[in-house]
Amino acid sequence: MARSLSRIVFSEIVSLVCLPSFMILLTVLSSAPQVLTLKLEMGQANEKIARVQDSYVAAASESWLESLERFLTQMKEYQVIRATS
Repeated sequence: MARSLSRIVFSEIVSLVCLPSFMILLTVLSSAPQVLTLKLEMGQANEKIARVQDSYVAAASESWLESLERFLTQMKEYQVIRATS
């Protein structure tokens, strides 16, 4: 009698503990494709942002270097004019 009672108590404990855990696991597994899709979309968005940032940095660097070269050319011209006057 005591043995069958302990089995009943044990089975009730198992059903109380395992069933909610199993339900949570099912919920997580059923939403896994959605989570993976969102992570994939987020990764693609991050890659797009990185490409835009790279092109911006390249354009800014090129523009700055061109400006610096123009300034150096103007300085050299100024020094030549100043030396001849």
